[in-house]
Amino acid sequence: PLTLQAGFFTEQVYETYNEMAESPTENWAYHCTYELRPKALTGKHQILSLENMLISLGKRPGGMMHDVLSAEGTITLGVQCYVEDKSTFDTLKLQTGDILIFDDSKAYNYMTNKKVELAVVTIRREAFGEMLPFFSAACLHKMVDTEGRLEALLKETWENFTDTNPSNDFKGAEEKIMNLLKQLITEQEPQAPLLSKSEGIAYAIRKQLYEHMDGNLKVSDLAVAHNISEWGL
Repeated sequence: PLTLQAGFFTEQVYETYNEMAESPTENWAYHCTYELRPKALTGKHQILSLENMLISLGKRPGGMMHDVLSAEGTITLGVQCYVEDKSTFDTLKLQTGDILIFDDSKAYNYMTNKKVELAVVTIRREAFGEMLPFFSAACLHKMVDTEGRLEALLKETWENFTDTNPSNDFKGAEEKIMNLLKQLITEQEPQAPLLSKSEGIAYAIRKQLYEHMDGNLKVSDLAVAHNISEWGL
């Protein structure tokens, strides 16, 4: 479950995997992490706890793959503030300005090859109120953060509660976020674009490789299984 202490915040810059894994909050962790490029496991994250929400801001150089989980009893929305090149979350391809929506039903594979910047909010299900069915149905879909409104609000909320004269209006801050989310999901229908045939094959192979990182897989066997040439693979 999501553990929250209203007003708690932390900022961490990490240079190694061990530093990255040693988060001061139990709500933030990296699972099954793989470094795909040199110095990929470096970056910065900022975490702020409200009463029913956890806001996380992050910057990473890219070249990293890991599992992502939303805490039990929550739904998470992640703004892709900046995607330099490629970013995928399970079967979704992400680009700058996308809002990714996912829940606690399973772990999802997240991979980037270059720099990314994220603004994420994890929200207890009961805080959605009458909007819960809409956001539950939108899980593993994405929306567009039109005019960067959600990114701006999450960053503004971080500033309001971490500056030298911090706010203590947690209820007001959460109402602003929920009102904006309601606007966004009523203005547009969340999308889950279908993968092309070749993308579907690539996703299936990536999943097999990811699940057998500690074993052996032959290129020839994968090629036969997916009816493609070894050269094409």
